[in-house]
Amino acid sequence: MDTTGDSSESITLDNLRKFTEYGVVVQAANRAGTGPSSQEVITKTLEDVPSRPPENVLAMAKSPEVISLSWLTLPKEALNGNLQGYRVIYWANLPDGELGEIRNVTTSYPSLELDGLEKYTNYSIQVLAFTRAGDGVRSEQIFTRTKEDVPGPPAGVKSAAATSSVVFVSWLPPLKLNGIIRKYIVFCSNLHPTVMSEFEASPDVYFYRVPNLARNRKYSIWVVAVTAAGRGNSSETITVEPRAKAPARILTFNGTVTTPWMKDIILPCKAVGDPPPTIKWLKGNNGTPAPVLIDGRRSVHSNGSFIIRTVKAEDSGNYSCVASNNWGSDEITLNLQVQVPPDQPRLTVTKTTTTSITLSWIPGDNGGSSIRGYILQYSEDNSEQWGSFPISPSERSYRLENLKCGTWYKFTLTAQNGVGPGRISEIIEAKTHGKGRVSIAGMGCK
Repeated sequence: MDTTGDSSESITLDNLRKFTEYGVVVQAANRAGTGPSSQEVITKTLEDVPSRPPENVLAMAKSPEVISLSWLTLPKEALNGNLQGYRVIYWANLPDGELGEIRNVTTSYPSLELDGLEKYTNYSIQVLAFTRAGDGVRSEQIFTRTKEDVPGPPAGVKSAAATSSVVFVSWLPPLKLNGIIRKYIVFCSNLHPTVMSEFEASPDVYFYRVPNLARNRKYSIWVVAVTAAGRGNSSETITVEPRAKAPARILTFNGTVTTPWMKDIILPCKAVGDPPPTIKWLKGNNGTPAPVLIDGRRSVHSNGSFIIRTVKAEDSGNYSCVASNNWGSDEITLNLQVQVPPDQPRLTVTKTTTTSITLSWIPGDNGGSSIRGYILQYSEDNSEQWGSFPISPSERSYRLENLKCGTWYKFTLTAQNGVGPGRISEIIEAKTHGKGRVSIAGMGCK
């Protein structure tokens, strides 16, 4: 590399290979020619993070709680330093669209077993190599589901008399499904004499009508869920007594109902009794429940359900259903949570070099739904053309490589949740180091 100027006593050699030894000599030159070389100096460029992700990442479920992983070791030219190990980042993709806790584990070997996982759960997995300089590039997400197991017990069970010979049973699905629910089995037992009956219910139905029972006789009721792996544990056992003049009882459970905004939502309230009960809906306003507003967007169905069309954020809150007849009343409360797109992240520049810019961000409010990823957009100088990169939801920084030296870039970041993309972050600008290319050597920045 040549440099000119009588007073030049230093020069920066750029675009060198990372973590590589170089021999450097200096020669002075004038019109008469080139003088002798200086003594050779041996120096080494610093370590950097690995520039490529591990390849051929393979995952296989070995049991309901274990996934086995393997990948190819990173070639030396991509390490940019001494390999310290590999990091596996993984999280559960839950049935409701939410994301589980983002975890990571390190290993010195190109294989690993993840254990203690949730049963029959789809996991996202990424692998990266790291040096003393930090974490390298993550591999593409792969998805693997753990194997099925027997389900947990139904999370709740209710039973109520409808007439002198009929009772209804309702239940909640297990908190731990551990597989695909194939059916539910409702057990009804009478101790005097000892008689036990079984009734099968479809996997998407959470109540059952049990007929032909004896009046004023007590029955024990419990429910079991079934997957391909077998029957799960029983729910709690409850007692019910068929009778005339049955008081109003609600079979729907207290709970939380979550929905994206702009959708139609149904708040259920299934009630039984003799005579059939009347239904009234209330909404809590500053602690004082008041009858719900009935208009073109809100209505009460004949089956007792409260329907809200094109739900909005302000529809969130506690809704109470009150069922009553001549012999009694019952009440449940449903908390409606309306999810909205996420707020804009706060984007900042944390590091610049001649060929790269590193960005980091702080997420905004997730809108009630887990962040599923980010979209980073960038544009060179005053160009109207924008490029984009999808980024994993677990990341909080990103480094753009192979940029032009001495060049301004613009950046924006958008978060996405289960509802959709949120507001775009404010545009920020950053400039790579340097002022231009070295004219003679054709490499590096001045």
